[in-house]
Amino acid sequence: PGYSWRGYAIFSDNQNEILYDVIIERPSLYRLIMHYRNPHEYTLSGMVVVTPENPSYMSQVFGVVIGT
Repeated sequence: PGYSWRGYAIFSDNQNEILYDVIIERPSLYRLIMHYRNPHEYTLSGMVVVTPENPSYMSQVFGVVIGT
């Protein structure tokens, strides 16, 4: 709810994750760029999980730290 076609979202206190489908037509090296403005006076941490549709491929997980 509230997502635009560009993938922007506004978090509320009740929403702690975003699910966003990305279609990749061919294998290659890709860069995922995210922008988040931290409205708090403390550092936030989170996790990004990239899960392929094919269960024989491994998911990729990496942590993110969002400063003030």
